[in-house]
Amino acid sequence: IVARLGALSEPLPFQTGDPIYCDGCKCILSSMSTLSPTKEEDEYEWKCEFCGRANKSICIDEEEMPKKDDTECEFMLEPPPPKVEGEDGVLVFCIDVSGSMCVTTEIKSLQSEWRNLRKKKRSNIAQNHQAEGDQRMPGESHNAEYISRLECMQTAVSTQIDRILVEHPTRKVLLVTFNNEVTIYLPENQRITLAGDKLHDVAALLSDLQSFEWETIPTIQDSHEEIRAHVKSLEEGGATALGPSLAAAVELCSKAVGSAEVILCTDGMPNVGVGSLDDGKATVGSAFYPEIAEVAKEASTVINVIAIEGCDCSLADFQMCAMLTSGELNTLDPLELARQLRKTSQNPTIATEVE
Repeated sequence: IVARLGALSEPLPFQTGDPIYCDGCKCILSSMSTLSPTKEEDEYEWKCEFCGRANKSICIDEEEMPKKDDTECEFMLEPPPPKVEGEDGVLVFCIDVSGSMCVTTEIKSLQSEWRNLRKKKRSNIAQNHQAEGDQRMPGESHNAEYISRLECMQTAVSTQIDRILVEHPTRKVLLVTFNNEVTIYLPENQRITLAGDKLHDVAALLSDLQSFEWETIPTIQDSHEEIRAHVKSLEEGGATALGPSLAAAVELCSKAVGSAEVILCTDGMPNVGVGSLDDGKATVGSAFYPEIAEVAKEASTVINVIAIEGCDCSLADFQMCAMLTSGELNTLDPLELARQLRKTSQNPTIATEVE
């Protein structure tokens, strides 16, 4: 079949009625087809021009017959679903705030994306540390500015929240952070904190989320200022409870109606709770990730993983989570975080497991 691609960008004549398929090859009755009337009123016979199958007893009204001048036409196979609140889906940012997020990266002078942040940082240094000695680490240039991984993450997430506000104002967004514990930030400065022995037991971990309802979460147009304030106030410290955080994020998304997505940003090896990959726990910990990926897949939740370049983490396990849920795994320089979050939002998953 040869199709004129230019027709894809042009409005097509709308064909009333349902498409009529050949019983043999399943091609559709078109303007190229020949209908032969039978003895019955409004009943025709069509010999398929592709497979030669004689299709009998075709009932079709005259206005539903393909017009000879229409080389292309469009059928409405199914009416569009009614627009409902929350159709922009939900998004959970799962952010690593462990101690390793304090590691700094030199800001390249030509990267304009960080220019404003660099100016603010320079001003703070001048005001707060003027009387102090040189605080640079050995090997760091005196003529360069440095930014921590957490600061990169904060700027990237804040920028993405602003973008979502403009492009998807009815999307619901939650912030989840993890170090020694998992913190879920709710409206009006409420929080759910998962810590202690619960981090080592998925059932106990998720029991605290049974009462959670997305109906209580405002859309981004009503919550963006509060979320931005939470992101700005984040501080690094502690271990890396990545597995419990991912389990909580997937559970939250499973309660959503419509599309759901998790964006997991980390720079370290999981070493606390379920999914821990510390020495002696790697075998058991690795089994957790395909299991949680299957749970996410069944709930039509997409997991996107952003790992910071040079980090000591198990990319193979993270890749499985992304692959099984039709998500992406990206390993990036800290200064590229904003760009990658933007790319992720510009390529949303429309559907999964389509047949």
